[in-house]
Amino acid sequence: MKQTKQFKYGYHKLSLEVNPQFFSIPNNKKSIIQAKIKQLTLHCELGDTSIFTNKNNEIEQLKIAQPVYNIQGEETLVTATNCLFIEFKSSVSRKEQRLFLKKEDLKVNEIVSKNAYLVTSTQHLDSIDLAIALQKNELIACVEPDLVADTAQYSFQLPTDELLHKQWYLQNNGVDPYGKNQHWKYRQGADAKVIEAWRILQENKGTICSSDLTIAVLDKGFDLSHPDFLDKIIAARDFNHENNSGIPNAFAVTKDGNGSTEADHGTACAGIAVASANGSGIVGAAPNVKFMPIRYYVANGRFMRAMFRHMIKNGADIASCSFGNVGLPMDRLTIQTLHHAATKGRNGRGMVIVFATGNAYSILKKNEIATHPDVIAVGATTSEDGFAPYTNRTRNMSVVAPGGYGHSGTMTTADVGFLDALSSSGELVEAGKGRENNPYYRNNAEGTSFATPLVAGVCALVLTANSDLTAKEVKSIIETTADKVGDIGEYDENGHSFKFGHGRINAANAVRKALGLPTKDYKTAFGFGDDVPSFSFDYGQTIAGSHTIDSEEAVLKYVINSQDAGKNLLVEVEVALDHNPNHQFELFVQKGRKPVYFPEDFIDKNLGENPKLLLTNIEAGEYVFMLRCFNKQWEYINGGGDFEITFTVNDEPVA
Repeated sequence: MKQTKQFKYGYHKLSLEVNPQFFSIPNNKKSIIQAKIKQLTLHCELGDTSIFTNKNNEIEQLKIAQPVYNIQGEETLVTATNCLFIEFKSSVSRKEQRLFLKKEDLKVNEIVSKNAYLVTSTQHLDSIDLAIALQKNELIACVEPDLVADTAQYSFQLPTDELLHKQWYLQNNGVDPYGKNQHWKYRQGADAKVIEAWRILQENKGTICSSDLTIAVLDKGFDLSHPDFLDKIIAARDFNHENNSGIPNAFAVTKDGNGSTEADHGTACAGIAVASANGSGIVGAAPNVKFMPIRYYVANGRFMRAMFRHMIKNGADIASCSFGNVGLPMDRLTIQTLHHAATKGRNGRGMVIVFATGNAYSILKKNEIATHPDVIAVGATTSEDGFAPYTNRTRNMSVVAPGGYGHSGTMTTADVGFLDALSSSGELVEAGKGRENNPYYRNNAEGTSFATPLVAGVCALVLTANSDLTAKEVKSIIETTADKVGDIGEYDENGHSFKFGHGRINAANAVRKALGLPTKDYKTAFGFGDDVPSFSFDYGQTIAGSHTIDSEEAVLKYVINSQDAGKNLLVEVEVALDHNPNHQFELFVQKGRKPVYFPEDFIDKNLGENPKLLLTNIEAGEYVFMLRCFNKQWEYINGGGDFEITFTVNDEPVA
């Protein structure tokens, strides 16, 4: 039978039941059992008290261990500190009050009123039994123990912001969030697992994200009046020509009524990391953090030193830098500045620094800024879990993260919207990349610029789970919990890929590891099922097909036999003469059920009406080919028309 304690609390009685599964220790008493602490299993933190799992009946062995309670009939965890609120009856003199407090060994922390005090018991770590005893004293009008409750047991509530369902990069359900029924563009599981990470943090820390953390976003400008940034901006700074003023207004209107702004990119990046969960618009990966906007123009050593010195001084925990390749190699001062911030920031634990690798689909030189060993270098993946073909590659790539891609799913994020001014024709002046009916948001973001703040936000979730982690430890957690995406052959014996780094970021597992919980295996949904019939025929034969008005794509499965393994396969498509000249085709292939493969030179190809695809050194097995048709707005359309597809196998590469 559970031990129950009942006492007056507020205007009613409160019944608490001892929960034998847990015990509590005040944080200021941990040093007494420093050697033992490492062997204990932390369940959660409640204010200035730690709750541990009572696996080996430690509560009987540790003198400073105190009970943990449940409110009777509920799952709420409650623990008591050694503090009490005590109020004497009005008839009790000040002298009698002082004598009483001295007799009971109660130290006054604060005088609340003439007859009321906040006190600490020097004899009791748990104030409940003392409060029950004192409530019977004839001098006392009221006495209550200082209780702390665990709010984490309440069910996780998804933010209600109306654009959250479009943020597939937080959680990809395999459904087209834009209502175009192009579900093949959104592979279930091809996301950063952020919503699941929120759920884990709510269960273990009582919040989806700490409000004590600050993310600094470095960019060309920001709309600081954006509704998703209100009440969270700190230490904004403009480093244009070492200007020490605050960041200027995001908008400017020229004499001819045209609008100009440099704030659209920075606003969009910041939205992905820090946008508030306020019931409107989007939600950032770390919605409760503070936002430190840093406006930069030059990224050489002198300015980098000034910017990072400002960020360290004003308490930035994480820096999100979406300027990738800046054209110059790192100078010595930049190298030293980044190392100093990553090792000495955050009061010696190190600032977490996240850099975009850039979007030129090139190989970064050894001394590019994103290759600095102390930073988290970020590339991009698509909504289909493929390699975003604009991403720069580097041997220092840490991770990839969803970054959007125009031929797949783009990203919904914040925008500067429209200027509050009229052009000469009387219309609103467009400033950002959003649409007039939703001026503060855009649906067309893509690039490593947007993968980077997503990783920065996930780093904030990791620090929410464990704020004592160093920057080096955060980087390690981010890398070691990433999911291997793409072909497993892309990764070396150390689990690192030139294209994908350590893999696509997994916020849920990163948070689990920071909490000391076991991680979980994840699988991305297959691109195609078994309903695609296989075929094989003599090479050089042509097959006719049609991308009909009822189909989102034309799909066929082809078998490579063992004697042709290691050869080169050329796939050519020719469309009908009555093809709409405003439409273009794309050709994709996946090996078996692996994710869709983008040729490495895809970004440089104009596939046009007659696409072709060369696969070198092919393996035996089944290949699934998909033909898609899109218009000039990069919108995929049904009804591409009739086509013919030809497969040719050669020992030598085919031009």
